[in-house]
Amino acid sequence: MSNGLSSLNKWLQDTIFKPLEDKKMPVMEHLVELQVRLTRAVIITAVVFVGTFFYADMLVKWLRIPLQNMFMPSSLSWVPTDLPTVPFVFLAPAEALWQNVKVAGLFALVAVTPYILLEVWHFVVPGLHAQERRFVGPFVLLSTVAFYAGVGFSFFFVLPFALNFLVSYGVNAGFIPQISIAQYVGFALWFLMVFGLIFEVPLAITLMAKLGWVDAPFLRRYRKWALLGSFIFGLPSDRPETFETTLSVAQRADLAFAQFVMLMPFPGTVDFEHWEKMMEQDQTRIAGIPVTRHWLIPRELRPKIYSPHPVMSAEEIRQRTQMVWDKFYNLKSIWRRSHCVKSIKSRLAFLLISKLYRQMYANTGIAIDSARVTRSVRWARWLAKPCRMLFVARPMLNSRSG
Repeated sequence: MSNGLSSLNKWLQDTIFKPLEDKKMPVMEHLVELQVRLTRAVIITAVVFVGTFFYADMLVKWLRIPLQNMFMPSSLSWVPTDLPTVPFVFLAPAEALWQNVKVAGLFALVAVTPYILLEVWHFVVPGLHAQERRFVGPFVLLSTVAFYAGVGFSFFFVLPFALNFLVSYGVNAGFIPQISIAQYVGFALWFLMVFGLIFEVPLAITLMAKLGWVDAPFLRRYRKWALLGSFIFGLPSDRPETFETTLSVAQRADLAFAQFVMLMPFPGTVDFEHWEKMMEQDQTRIAGIPVTRHWLIPRELRPKIYSPHPVMSAEEIRQRTQMVWDKFYNLKSIWRRSHCVKSIKSRLAFLLISKLYRQMYANTGIAIDSARVTRSVRWARWLAKPCRMLFVARPMLNSRSG
């Protein structure tokens, strides 16, 4: 095995890396080479753009699929939701044409990304050291795969949930959905791009660590500004002792904030399909809507839906989850975590924000009675006032009236 790896490494060095060694080219020759490679990339992108533009209408229809459908992983198919038909409108004469150009251009750029990275690789690899070439090449390949994985994950899972929630919220509020084609395309494309970049973050941090730009102490020093822990209770493997164990892990991880939620049967998941089959005989309807489409029920009438558990009842899981919230966000624990900021004013702001976060998400998200929800909203409003005062500065001289 070791001989085979040694032979492969020798072959790579002799046939791939050594021919690419920097030949001490003058600066002008490097610039000429850069110009040639940029020209190639632009020509290839333009050719692909012409092809994608002819299929722009089909691409826009494909981009519209998550608006009123949910992806079912078990059957690898899209299932229509109960949302009303949402028509697309355009508010300017050239808006529809411009959106087709935008979609075609972005799809062309994504399609030719591997070729662009290949040109970049051939340009920069002669100036890299041997140890740098060994990991830069695989990282370029992995970053491309990670970007496409993030875009696919967003398109099939995240974007449908986000659109369904947002449109349902507007419909339940009494508004009629009419979406501008420009607004929808911009929202969907940015969503896809952002998740593609998010999937690049672990690779980017690893690459920067390899290059010596960041290290463990640097990341440890700034991690408290970025870490929000999210824990789900109610999995079939959970037991009563799971709650205390999870709380201990969250506290020892020194998370700035954490949220603890209960497992719910979300549409598009295997759990939802199992729960939907269990509820086939249940004809319960609220406001004329079956419970299996609970996200369409008006917010004031919507029941709490939790996945059934083999050992614990939903009420027991709710009480234990509430206990974890209470212990993680008690005053002593919050003050201990507030050392991530320096001044007393900042620590007080951290304390108030933590309490505000707990009131907004713990009680209102877990409570099953309206009185507790109302009390939580009242507490949140009271906490928001002093919290806002800590962030208010004196007005600038030229902004004063008179």
